[in-house]
Amino acid sequence: MTESAEISQRTVSSMPRLTRGTELIGEYEGSGFREPVFLLRRADGQVIRLSRLLYLVTTEADGRRDFGQISARVSEEFGRTVSPENIRFLVEERLQPLGVIATADDSRLELPRAKPVLALTFRASILPEGAVRALAGFLRPLFLPPVVVAVLAVFVALDLWLFFVHGFGQGARTTVYRPELFLLVLGLTLLSGVFHEFGHASACHYGGARPGRIGAGLYLVWPVFFSDVTDAYRLSRFGRLRTDLGGIYFNVIFSLAVAGAYFLTGFDPLLLVILV
Repeated sequence: MTESAEISQRTVSSMPRLTRGTELIGEYEGSGFREPVFLLRRADGQVIRLSRLLYLVTTEADGRRDFGQISARVSEEFGRTVSPENIRFLVEERLQPLGVIATADDSRLELPRAKPVLALTFRASILPEGAVRALAGFLRPLFLPPVVVAVLAVFVALDLWLFFVHGFGQGARTTVYRPELFLLVLGLTLLSGVFHEFGHASACHYGGARPGRIGAGLYLVWPVFFSDVTDAYRLSRFGRLRTDLGGIYFNVIFSLAVAGAYFLTGFDPLLLVILV
């Protein structure tokens, strides 16, 4: 997220309005900040964190109210007098440089973006946003509480059987004697990585937010998959936690599917996929 930027100033209309595509998300619930924090998202997908006062100004900047009218409405909501000059200052010096308020001539600003040190690089999409949302909607029922309890119970039983009854020895020996089976284990592991990202996307969708694309990129030097669940910011703390854990939960489901394939075929190397 980004809070400020230094870019060239442009003229702001006397009736300020949000830039096209800007979406007001609302209060960031359970953020941990001492003061309430509010979020909005620009058309380019960048999520911006605002103070309550700045957010109130953005909610009134609809292109039909001038600084005086915005001042009156914001002062009433904020509980303190915010003069028209104050509103103009906030619009021109804080909100316009963020790319939140449109310029009078609709000239295009160079929008500032956050540049976290540990961000992914060389990103490439695997599935577009529309396809991800459709599949996430199909997988939503997996997050119904009775389904979650049943899946976790079966997984615990599977782990007990694997570690204390059956073991992984036979599968490991077979794979060592037939090295081509490493390709099978690797392929299924990569497939589980993509399915993991659907867990994040489906959990995001289940909570009421909109998941974005799924892709691949480099994290420092490691290739990784990713899913765009930025919209999860609009969810409650529990909803965001469910989104975070959704990937691990889908790893559990994938492991159960692999175990089912083992019980149908008796092919021990499949159990190594569960271990991985």
